[in-house]
Amino acid sequence: MDAQILTVLKLHWKRFLWVWTFPFLVLGALLVPGLERYPRLLFFGIGLPVFFWCYYVASKPVRERRVSIGQGMILIVLAPIIIWATLIFAIFGLAILTSGAR
Repeated sequence: MDAQILTVLKLHWKRFLWVWTFPFLVLGALLVPGLERYPRLLFFGIGLPVFFWCYYVASKPVRERRVSIGQGMILIVLAPIIIWATLIFAIFGLAILTSGAR
């Protein structure tokens, strides 16, 4: 990993933590029983406002120009996508591996 990104992580990890927890919040909301009846409420009432708030908080170092746009893209956009993919593949991949279906 680039030394500059590690330095940015050490300085601003508390800001980026908000956006890194967003995939866990979405997954947790999807697992709550009864919310599948109200997909619009889940998306527009819960998911979208929390999404914008998390990304707004995490983008403060980029907006104040303490972090370059490239570093911000890696830490604010790419990292949550990797976290989300890891969660999904871990849950459903484990289910497929343990189901015994061939």
